Amino acid sequence: MESNKQILQKFIEAAQRLDDETVGALMHPAFVVHEAAGLPYAGEYHGLAGWQKLFSTVIGIWRDVAIKTEMYIGADDAEDFAVLMAFSGKSPDGQEGFQTRILEHWRMKDGKVIEVWPHYWDTHAMRALYERGQKKG
Repeated sequence: MESNKQILQKFIEAAQRLDDETVGALMHPAFVVHEAAGLPYAGEYHGLAGWQKLFSTVIGIWRDVAIKTEMYIGADDAEDFAVLMAFSGKSPDGQEGFQTRILEHWRMKDGKVIEVWPHYWDTHAMRALYERGQKKG
C-alpha cells in the first residue's frame, strides 16, 4: 500500500505532466485549492474542474511557466505536508522574467489529496509584475 507521501508525490508528478486522469483518481471528492487574495488568480478552486481552471489560468497569465518541486516535508503517513517549489516564467507581455518560491501546505484525507494552500514568497511582487505586463501587453 502506498504511503500518503507517495500518493502526494504521484499527484504532483501527474499534475506537472498534465495527466488529469491520474490527478482525478488521487483527488478527494472535497478537494480545494486556496489561492491568495493578492494574486491575479485569487480564490478557491474545487474538484478536478477547479484544478484544471487554475492551471489554465496560471498558464494563460504567465508566459514560459516552469514549476520544479524541490522538497517534500512530512512523515510518510502524515496527513499534512509542506512542498517547496520553484516557480518561474515571464510577465503577461513576455518582457519581464521572474523566479520565486512557493511553499505549499498539502492535506490528505482517506489516502487522497483534499486541500492545498500555496504560499508565494512575494505575492505583492507577483501582482505588480502582472499589472505591468497587462499595461504593456
